[in-house]
Amino acid sequence: MKHFILSLVAFAAYSCPVLSQLNVYSNGNVGIGRTTGSANAKLSIGNGTVYSNYNIDLQTETPLKSGLFNIAIDGIAKNSTALNSGRSIGLRGMAGNATTGYNYGVLGCLWGAQHGAGVFGTTSNITGVRIPGVFAGYFDGDVCVTGDLSVNGSLTGTLITPTSNNINAAKAISNCDGNESTSKKISNLNVISYYNPTPAMQTAEKDDTITTTRKPAKIEAQSITKMHYGLLAEEIESVYPELVYEYENGTKGINYTELIPLLIQSIKELKTEIDELKHAYNTHGGQSVTGIKNTNDSPVASLGQNAPNPFDYTTDIKTFIPVSVKNAKLCIYDLNGKQIRQITIGERGEATIKLNANELQSGIYMYSLIVDDRLVNTRKMVLNR
Repeated sequence: MKHFILSLVAFAAYSCPVLSQLNVYSNGNVGIGRTTGSANAKLSIGNGTVYSNYNIDLQTETPLKSGLFNIAIDGIAKNSTALNSGRSIGLRGMAGNATTGYNYGVLGCLWGAQHGAGVFGTTSNITGVRIPGVFAGYFDGDVCVTGDLSVNGSLTGTLITPTSNNINAAKAISNCDGNESTSKKISNLNVISYYNPTPAMQTAEKDDTITTTRKPAKIEAQSITKMHYGLLAEEIESVYPELVYEYENGTKGINYTELIPLLIQSIKELKTEIDELKHAYNTHGGQSVTGIKNTNDSPVASLGQNAPNPFDYTTDIKTFIPVSVKNAKLCIYDLNGKQIRQITIGERGEATIKLNANELQSGIYMYSLIVDDRLVNTRKMVLNR
């Protein structure tokens, strides 16, 4: 054994320059190229602060010349031709069972004032690319995450959600089967405002050797001070449980992206309802543009514009009251909102109300049709006499 150690020292002295001498310290650790101090790691290469319990510590602090690389560890595992067997790992890191929350398989730190990344990954056969900022991680190529991705700041880019691969299983949303409409479900949801909580300050754990506090990124810091808007997961879950997910800690999240198709469906339903109301108004309330005769079983009440308008003697107000309506009335107001007259409408179907000029003073009036305590419409009329 002594012969082996002496041979190793002799080989190191022969093959290494004076500045890269090999030293064996009294604690049994070995240092290469260390001119000061001792080695706390089992193997230390280069000068610099060395933390205890390191097996290998590499220090490369030689000033760089233009065009040179400073690489502490270069791990290469590749085959000259593609194989369908075995595994190739350039660098592997494993850590565990230390203070909870402080176990890192690979720890990458960016040091100094220059742009770069603590961890850089690329799918190209290149040493690296110029990085336009300071990043903990930077990836040149596609990145796939099979688990959860948690982002405290923002996501910038184009968000694309894959469509269903099973077209035959896709089903168009419709409320024709008697279910509650999408617009009705969405209209019952309440929009809430809130502030994101300030992240808790990082504290030292027992037996930690280093204590640091992470500084929030610029976008993350703005997100803390700005007001946010959202929906209640419990309300969404009551109507669309498929859009609510539960985290490991019991809190719930909402898939806002898939709310977009439902909003489009809601807009379509509202447009259909508006078109039907316009059709009913044109048919029953104003001049007919359809040529279809009014029927007493129409479910839509309507209020027409008085004619003539302005008027100086009499004017007619046409209304349509469905047979299902229990009570209907026409209310006339002045411009201050004071009710001048109230006329009960007992007829059902088409009903015409005649007003005499001598019943009112000259001026501008508003009149409203109210059926079963619900406002149908309000119009304006002018009396000149």
